[in-house]
Amino acid sequence: MKGVYGENKHTIDAKGRMTMPSKFRAALGEECYITRGLDGNLDVMSEEEFDIFSSRLLATKKTTADIRMLRRQIYANTADATYDKQGRILIPQKLRDLAGLSKDVMVVGVGNKVEIWDFNKYSGIGELSDDDYATAYENYNNLEAEEKL
Repeated sequence: MKGVYGENKHTIDAKGRMTMPSKFRAALGEECYITRGLDGNLDVMSEEEFDIFSSRLLATKKTTADIRMLRRQIYANTADATYDKQGRILIPQKLRDLAGLSKDVMVVGVGNKVEIWDFNKYSGIGELSDDDYATAYENYNNLEAEEKL
């Protein structure tokens, strides 16, 4: 999948439809998957990316309670989506409720997927101070160094 980046403010209409930015549509492909994110948002993945994610999840041990619950949560809270002629996807009510989405949303490209956030919630966490950014970047570099060992 081609990387996705940037952020765009959008709206969800009364029927639960949201226009996906064209550069994100191009990266996600004709069919994508919407699922519960980790931070109170929704994740949107291409079919390819969702297959990779799903394969890793299915390869885990089924006997641990947390993995079984995670699998239930992910698969019960995932919907496939295609675009209408206006480039909109339908976000099911259940997923909108999980992420607290109403009308105004922020659509954010994060490399291998797209995140959909309630606009006000994202405004509170979408920015890092210079110090926090430097710390996060340093932690990333430390992870890279550990992987090379």
